[in-house]
Amino acid sequence: MQRFRETASTLKSNLEVQTTAVEPRRIPYLRTPAASEAPQTETPTNDWIEQAVAEGDAEELPQLEEAALKNNHQALEALAFFADQDQAAALTRVWRSQSLTPSNQVDATRYLAATMEVNPNAEQLLHSLATDPNTDLRTLYAAADGLADPSFPLSFDPDVPLAVPPHFKPDYSARLRMLDGLRSAVTDENFRVHADQARMELQARWADSNPTGQ
Repeated sequence: MQRFRETASTLKSNLEVQTTAVEPRRIPYLRTPAASEAPQTETPTNDWIEQAVAEGDAEELPQLEEAALKNNHQALEALAFFADQDQAAALTRVWRSQSLTPSNQVDATRYLAATMEVNPNAEQLLHSLATDPNTDLRTLYAAADGLADPSFPLSFDPDVPLAVPPHFKPDYSARLRMLDGLRSAVTDENFRVHADQARMELQARWADSNPTGQ
């Protein structure tokens, strides 16, 4: 009888341990939309932008401009990429639109300066930027960077074949003049230091482009 009681007690204890061990895991709550909610649409891809750039299809400029105005950054890059096809007109309109986010406005300023050779209004636009007391200093830094380097980074798929910018012959002399103009128009000392560094970079790039000195 004593052995029977011990056996029953052991079985009961084992059953309690097993019950505890197999306690079901909590499944995270996944909210399902109510019937009255509109389904969320997927973010459109930028494949068409990459294709237009890869194929050099400047006929897509109106659509690219529309997308850039909605702060599609790759569309903004594409406008800079095609700047030599329309004298940077679309890029300039977007830059002037006041529709861009602050970060995209900074990048657009860099692209505007980087493509100055094909933009007949570039010097006037950059000068007005430098003399406006309300100009965000970040845009002035971007302008100096664009003048120092006529190429600019692209965020497209590295497997997409692209003709890397610039697509024109840089006018290093004009770039130096414009950079000096920015420096003299802006009193911020930190910017002036940055402009001096940009000037040295530009001079080095000019020397590298003409190693024979001809």
